[in-house]
Amino acid sequence: MKISLLLLVVLLGGPVFQAEASLDSRLIDAAETGEAAEVRKLLSTGASVNAHSPIGKTALMFAAQEGRLEVVEILLDSGAYIEAETSGGCKALFCAAGAGQLEVVKLLLKRGANIAGQTRAGWGVLSNAVREGHSEVTKVLLKAGADPEEVDKDGNTPLILAAGNGTVEVTALLIKAGAAVDQSTPYGETALMRAAYSGHVAVIRSLIKAGAPVNARDMDGATALLWAAERGMTESVATLLKQGADIELGNNEGWTALFEAANKGHVEIVRLLLKQGALPTATDSSGLSPADYARDHGYQQIVELLENARAP
Repeated sequence: MKISLLLLVVLLGGPVFQAEASLDSRLIDAAETGEAAEVRKLLSTGASVNAHSPIGKTALMFAAQEGRLEVVEILLDSGAYIEAETSGGCKALFCAAGAGQLEVVKLLLKRGANIAGQTRAGWGVLSNAVREGHSEVTKVLLKAGADPEEVDKDGNTPLILAAGNGTVEVTALLIKAGAAVDQSTPYGETALMRAAYSGHVAVIRSLIKAGAPVNARDMDGATALLWAAERGMTESVATLLKQGADIELGNNEGWTALFEAANKGHVEIVRLLLKQGALPTATDSSGLSPADYARDHGYQQIVELLENARAP
């Protein structure tokens, strides 16, 4: 009696394939949880060293992301492909850098992992580390030749990301490595603007000391001072003014820092700006003054401050 090929696959091949899939799945689980002995056992019984999830994330990537150094070594010694990519273009080094796994990053670099390249989303290895504030990993990557001016999908450099996060040490490392402090995104956003927006005063000082232009303007004409005033970052406003920010430099609509603060109801910043000489009589492209916007929002205390400042 003849048995069809399809029946053979069902009777014999199916269970075999299922068994192999089960081994691979168990290997991924063991790699992620750091079970070195189990990883060795599974590899010896037929699990694929390059076993991966449906999106292509390999056992090596899982181990790297979780900082399972011994497992990473086992997998590499067993022939794991160090440059394997997920469907999004992420590699083991990217996973380790983004998770701040310093020792794994060092090992992968030692084993020849490529430090260049980006994910499909346009993120580089260095940006992955910087975005999460991992200073020691950043230091190692820069020493290994990572480009301090790589640009991600949104036009951010590592320095712009670090400034926005307020990571002082990472910012200092990038500046020391030669990152351009005047680089901007396609929208004209600089590292100084990001730091000012989030109130990271120490980073503001560091950037200006390194030569960041304090009066640089974004595509809307706004300066770092306007960004800080809009967000209510009083200390940032004071720092920028002390470092030479032009108090009367307005955006494309004619709004100065005083307009931004008055419109958002930031009483202390309005008071500070007036004390530093901001003009309460200034008008924007619509012919309106800061007091007009404050009055419209019901910020009576600010209205009074502005009207008193206008009085002879």
